[in-house]
Amino acid sequence: MEFYNSYEEKYNYYKNLLNLSYNQIVQSLIEKYGEVLDDYYKENSYKRFLNKEIKSITRGKYSKTSEGLYCHHILENEYENISNKEYIDHFKYPHEYHKKENLVYCDLIEHMILHSIITKETDGEYGVKGLSIMIKPTVKEWYIDEYEPKKKWMQVAKKRAYLPKKNILKIFSSIDKMLGNIKEYKDLEEREKRAEEEFRELERQKEAIIEQQKLEHEERIRQKQIEREKSIQRHMQNLNISREEFESNEKLIREEAYRYINQDNIFELRLSKKTPRSEVLQLLHFYEELYGSEYNSSILNTVKEDLIQDISELSKKVELKLENAQYYKKDGNYNIKSSHSGISWEVTPENANIIINEKSLQ
Repeated sequence: MEFYNSYEEKYNYYKNLLNLSYNQIVQSLIEKYGEVLDDYYKENSYKRFLNKEIKSITRGKYSKTSEGLYCHHILENEYENISNKEYIDHFKYPHEYHKKENLVYCDLIEHMILHSIITKETDGEYGVKGLSIMIKPTVKEWYIDEYEPKKKWMQVAKKRAYLPKKNILKIFSSIDKMLGNIKEYKDLEEREKRAEEEFRELERQKEAIIEQQKLEHEERIRQKQIEREKSIQRHMQNLNISREEFESNEKLIREEAYRYINQDNIFELRLSKKTPRSEVLQLLHFYEELYGSEYNSSILNTVKEDLIQDISELSKKVELKLENAQYYKKDGNYNIKSSHSGISWEVTPENANIIINEKSLQ
């Protein structure tokens, strides 16, 4: 790998390349990196692709990405997108264009300069798309936006061609000045600029939405904390207990409170044989909630009459828990309101064939 005494020396090397012709730059890169090791595409595979026998082309063993180098097609100053399969299929480019003697190694900034000089010498007919759409945006992303690529070979390529932001901006300025009168370059640069502005605006909107969602989430948490504190204070006042006692027995207190506020739904409950199974199951789940989380019935494939029997037995257990409550006594007078839906399970006596608290099935 070449060595520079300073970034300024490295910058001057790139700047001087901009003053050379395309052929001069190519020759200097061959002298710098040596000849390319292999053809870009294997010849036999390439021919089979052109004959539509295969859908992809086998590449040669030319790569030096492990050293941070790209492989540039020298004839890109005469033909568009030489390595692209769609272009190869459409224009039937001969394999000769991909021979190793028609390739040259370069780092990322040298690659950008190659395409800049092609654009200049062909007046925008070739090289400009690769420059403005692919290479220059990558240089900007890596060295100006300071994005760290995730792929290892890209990290190596970034490190090899690295220059500080101020030097990259100077190179950009030199390229813009050199190509400023070329319509294709100006049009593509404007398009890329608009696309970048639109992307940044979308990013700003996305960040604003995320920030708003964050604020709303924090507000919901704050409101929950306020409601929880109100609830704790209400329980402490109802039961005349300390915060420490509440926190030590919170689960029991909340279960007893739930049974207390729903006690009117515990007694004198009636079900009919005609009551739909779904309603019976709903009532059973309600009683399970009243009893507490440690109770769990197994109701899969259970017949309705057995479910009703389960409700009958569970209702007695719930009633017993209410009678023996440690905090929220059955006959107590507490400042607490029900949050239950208030669904009524009563039917008229003349239609009641099943009376739970009498365990009778008429």
